[in-house]
Amino acid sequence: MINANEIMNYHSFKNILVNRKIITFLVSSLIFVSISALILESGPYIGGDTRHYTAGADELIKKHKITGRNQNYSGYVAVVALAKLVSSSEEKSFHLIMLIQAAVSFFAMFCVYRLGEELFGKTTAILGAISFSANFYIIFWSKQIHTDSLFISFVIIASLALILSSRNKMWLVAAIPALIFMASLRPNGLFYIPVFLVYLVSLFKAKTRAAIYALLFISALIAATFITGEVQKATDRIQLIDRLEDGTILWAKEFKAMPKMENRSGNVVKDLTSYLVSYPVETLSLMFTRIYRSYFFWRDDYSARHQMALMIALPLIYLFAIAGLARSFMNNIGKDHLLLLGIILAQTFIVAGTFAVHDTRFTCYIFTFIMLFACYGVEWGWQTVTSAISKRGEGA
Repeated sequence: MINANEIMNYHSFKNILVNRKIITFLVSSLIFVSISALILESGPYIGGDTRHYTAGADELIKKHKITGRNQNYSGYVAVVALAKLVSSSEEKSFHLIMLIQAAVSFFAMFCVYRLGEELFGKTTAILGAISFSANFYIIFWSKQIHTDSLFISFVIIASLALILSSRNKMWLVAAIPALIFMASLRPNGLFYIPVFLVYLVSLFKAKTRAAIYALLFISALIAATFITGEVQKATDRIQLIDRLEDGTILWAKEFKAMPKMENRSGNVVKDLTSYLVSYPVETLSLMFTRIYRSYFFWRDDYSARHQMALMIALPLIYLFAIAGLARSFMNNIGKDHLLLLGIILAQTFIVAGTFAVHDTRFTCYIFTFIMLFACYGVEWGWQTVTSAISKRGEGA
């Protein structure tokens, strides 16, 4: 005979099978952990800008300050410093950072599900979480001792926390620190802040919003010199005018012939405006080429099979994302959707104004949000096809 405990166990197991959220978490976790194990097995990658972050961490530990270019990456320098303090050697600190990045990325996967659920519904949430867990390009950055992995994750985490704060103001306790940390990881975050700020202000009533916008406008005028200086500091390393004149498309890899600027003022904003006015067609052509090379990231040194897979997948993803965006507008798009769209556009603007990169990191910053719109488009397409088939069946 079957006893009561066996019946309870059977029903518990059955409930797990029919609970799509639990299944999604289990499947996503299995995929994520499997891919991570393969990528992380060989240990952390140390190279490129790693030396700058370690030097900045040493300075922070010894002198209790961050100077020079590392001020633009202060959040990550602090993470590296903390890892050094709790590790017995620099090598072990790198392994710790890699594991922290992988763990935060794993947490971000669950945030993707919640974002999809809040904005688009359960089906999109399921597809979004699984697509994130299987995204080799995003998981790959957990291995690198660079800012990118944590930045990818905290853009997602901060966005979700801010959206949840529109439902319950208590979430601001998590949202504000997440936003500050995200912005401190790399300069891209500073350009996202206005998007987040507009969303945050939209949570208040009309009169309060007007007062806040007026206060921000006056503050911006008063702090104009400081803001310009900070923009100058954040862009000094990549030398925006140089990147225009040498026609940089992919950083240090691909270039386009561009006219030279005769005289420079030394003010990056003024010089950029002057260059755009003097050479509008050439500048816009370069910008669109950068965007294209960033979004369609197949590269000559990829294998033929790899390139073919991307050439098929990426156009389909972007087409479905456009369909998902169109569906959002048809369903009275809300401020939550506009927040994701604003971040996508902010990063696209950054690429257009600076350069694309040979690897995928600049696209990875926003690819999760693009995928959520794409999953919403896939769901719409599936519903449309199944509905048409059903109606045809009824007509027969």
